[in-house]
Amino acid sequence: MRPIWGRFMRDGGMLRSVPCFVLACVLTALVSDAGAAVFVEQVRYWTAPDHTRVVLDLSGPGSYEVRRVDSPERIAVNLAGARFRDTGTIPVGDGVLKRVRCNALRSRAQVVLDLERSMEFRHFILKAANGRPDRIVIDV
Repeated sequence: MRPIWGRFMRDGGMLRSVPCFVLACVLTALVSDAGAAVFVEQVRYWTAPDHTRVVLDLSGPGSYEVRRVDSPERIAVNLAGARFRDTGTIPVGDGVLKRVRCNALRSRAQVVLDLERSMEFRHFILKAANGRPDRIVIDV
């Protein structure tokens, strides 16, 4: 007698029963992971005499990668699985950056720094501390 509360899956040529509650647990875990996405809460910048700093405030720790793109010159910051609270463009025009663009892509959040010309940059992450959130910092 087979249980009415199961689903059948092929396993090495044999059918076996997988209880619905197991499927429900797996689906709940997947939905929970999707709900745990990191949010880019705010993107801000500060212009100093010798550089411009862009800071991405995050809702929690996240992974990211940074790459330089040319023609036109820009820096792309990609945050895997992240989402924005707000998207759009932040005009800068300080001689270093033209603007900062926040692009909501399918599998990631992307911040693009449009440069006035090719420039050196560095980036680092600051972990949440003293009431401040996790942050990604890019100095150009």
